[in-house]
Amino acid sequence: MDHFGRIDILHNNAGYGATKEAELLTDDEWNKTVDVDLTGTFKMSRAVAREAMIPQKYGRIINTASMFGLVGTMATPTSPYAAAKGGVVNLTRQLAAEWAKYNITVNAICPGTFPTELTRSTIDNDEYKAYTKTVVPVGRSGVDGELDSTVVYLASPKSSYVTGQAIAVDGGYTCI
Repeated sequence: MDHFGRIDILHNNAGYGATKEAELLTDDEWNKTVDVDLTGTFKMSRAVAREAMIPQKYGRIINTASMFGLVGTMATPTSPYAAAKGGVVNLTRQLAAEWAKYNITVNAICPGTFPTELTRSTIDNDEYKAYTKTVVPVGRSGVDGELDSTVVYLASPKSSYVTGQAIAVDGGYTCI
């Protein structure tokens, strides 16, 4: 705000995910995942909306959820991540409903598996690649750049009639 005088676009893109069978999870592992993925998304959205977007009557908020916020998986035990990202999906809908009157759109992207610090060792594994070919219609994980156009679209004025949506960018994983 000090430098530009306004904030038009917020992309909540932090993520963390404990991967352990639910019955073995500690409360700390659960809490860290929910705090980063869901509570962090809420706090950033609230702060930016309150301080910038509501006063200026304009904004685009894009939340990064996950395909696991839409469906479960048998591949990885990740209940806190799925719960938090499912929460992000519904938080997106609720904030969209509350803030539409301020000309603020709130949407979520729900990526499939993409290479990140958290996933690279898993998706580079031959066993995971074989699994992916059986559960993702396009037969592979995402690659760098394949989320970009969705984020640019949701950030643009051309998406002004799109709000409260969770858009899967997952190679078709959630369609089957």
